[in-house]
Amino acid sequence: MVSHRGTRQFHYDDPTIQMLDSIDFSGKVKLQSDGCENSAEDHIQKALSASLQKKSKKIDAFLQANGNNLRKHLHQLYGFATSHDGLMKDEYREKIWPILAEYIPFAPKLNRDNNSRKKANSRATSDNEASCSEDQDDSDFESALSSFDESDERNTSDNDLDNENTLEPSIEELRKHREWNQVELDVNRTLARFPPNISDDEREHLQHDLTPLIVRLLWENPGFSYYQGFHDICLTLILVMGGRQALKAARILTRRASFYNYLTYTLEETALAELQNVYVLLYLYDPDVEQHMRNAELGTLFGLSWLLTWFSHDLQHYEQIVILFDLFLSSHHMMPVYVGAALIYERRDEVLSTEQEMPILHQLLNTVPSNVNVNKIIDTARTLFERFPPPLVQGGFRKAYEEMCIRQQDRKQKVAKLQQMIPRQQAVKPLPRHNLFQWVMTHPLEAAGAVAGTAILAYLTKNLSTQFSP
Repeated sequence: MVSHRGTRQFHYDDPTIQMLDSIDFSGKVKLQSDGCENSAEDHIQKALSASLQKKSKKIDAFLQANGNNLRKHLHQLYGFATSHDGLMKDEYREKIWPILAEYIPFAPKLNRDNNSRKKANSRATSDNEASCSEDQDDSDFESALSSFDESDERNTSDNDLDNENTLEPSIEELRKHREWNQVELDVNRTLARFPPNISDDEREHLQHDLTPLIVRLLWENPGFSYYQGFHDICLTLILVMGGRQALKAARILTRRASFYNYLTYTLEETALAELQNVYVLLYLYDPDVEQHMRNAELGTLFGLSWLLTWFSHDLQHYEQIVILFDLFLSSHHMMPVYVGAALIYERRDEVLSTEQEMPILHQLLNTVPSNVNVNKIIDTARTLFERFPPPLVQGGFRKAYEEMCIRQQDRKQKVAKLQQMIPRQQAVKPLPRHNLFQWVMTHPLEAAGAVAGTAILAYLTKNLSTQFSP
């Protein structure tokens, strides 16, 4: 199609729009001839806008035609939610998220019959005390995956998950809960900065709804222990769906999704164990980045908030957050891990140009740029998911990766070094569940030594003793 700038309106037919949907528009098109750089970019942006407008009209028409039978059209909802810009508008999300939450794929739960697993709420009730006992084996990353039960609660009924008939506690009862003060502190601190551009009345209304919602979930589930960041999940649900629907969705997510494990068991054996798979994916997709991070003994704490909050703690723009929620509500429970690997890959040049020093790399990856291209990262994550599906990442690929790591390190020197850093008889303090992200930011060396060091030491000592005799 030929055109002179400013003299003709462009109209795009369906095949053109479909073609544009498949193009990555994250980079800028640069033409060197005829001084048409800006014109070409303008036309591409107009075409992309036309494509998104058509998608919006399609969602709107679909909801009008099927609004009362959305459960019969899950495949179509997944298609909307996982494509460019997700569900696009909160008015669509308000109708679709409850259905996606209701049918979110189950995340395997840790095996309750494993006696080495201590529930995180075994701690004393003081907010200042640790969230689990000090004799907890809470850093055994390698053995954590083997304790997942793929069939756990597959037959749980929707009525059981919905909890509609649960006796409603009074606000006075909720205020007596041991976690009320900590939850209220986190809620007020977050609402002071996010979401931006809302009135004081709206902010006060959110405070009024959010803290009781979170504490009610804890009250209904005595086995749960609150962690910093869970309030970010609940805040996003409230912003999109309102308090009543948010409570219903949160109940389901804390039973079906990975949040059950995060709220029930230690973070070392749940989120941090899952994040080990980021290294497996990077090894398969970008070995240079993986080796750079591994050589720095970086560990996984830099990405802890990614999984605990579905990136809502790390992203600065609301629209970025809800697009990722669209994806996660429609995907396998490991999709946040794939997004984490894709985010690192997107920043590969920064990573490779950064000195191989753990604190420096930790700071780099722990801070997500405000202008990160969420759609591009999702595209990469879906590519990773298709090429390296979860059963292989958690199985054969992970085993091969661990064997590679073993071959590349000398057992005697590694164990001796770790033994100097961490006395074997000294109990390791677990990660704090309150003020978690601030602690990770301000104590990266201590955190890496306490978590990654102990895990590597235990793994090497247990698994390499027969392979490397003195």
